[in-house]
Amino acid sequence: LWVRPRRLPPALIHLAYLADHPEQVPALAQWHHAEWGELIPGWPIELAREELESHRARRAIPTTIIALDGPRLVGSASLLAEDMPEFPPIGPWLASVFVIAGQRGRGIGARLVARVLEEARQLGVDTVHLFTTEAAAYYVRQGWRIREPRAVQGQPGVIMSYDLDTK
Repeated sequence: LWVRPRRLPPALIHLAYLADHPEQVPALAQWHHAEWGELIPGWPIELAREELESHRARRAIPTTIIALDGPRLVGSASLLAEDMPEFPPIGPWLASVFVIAGQRGRGIGARLVARVLEEARQLGVDTVHLFTTEAAAYYVRQGWRIREPRAVQGQPGVIMSYDLDTK
């Protein structure tokens, strides 16, 4: 008998600081490395784990927000001072937006992005940037604007910006 995996409505998915759930760092580092490792030469999984372990603060840069279905990790998004070393010296950056397969299309990613933008707004940030190779249309629908095309490791993408109302 096949049973459909339990899927909670997005409102029941809890958002929290990674700093409050350090036990999630190994799994999150594995996800991030698998998803974006080919874009970042010389980025071993150990470094991905160390970077996430440094996200110990709340309402700070850097920080990572995670989505939890009970104790189960289902997604993440980070606010970073910089993203790729070759990118322009602008920031901060929305980065590492990830929702596991089977939970996508339910608004979890949008909630994570909104939470990171609110964190940035509370820190007095005027503009947040991101880089994407695949999801420009998704972010444009959420009010982001394309700033410039940018290829990374031969993969075309765009740097995008979102202006926050911090007044």
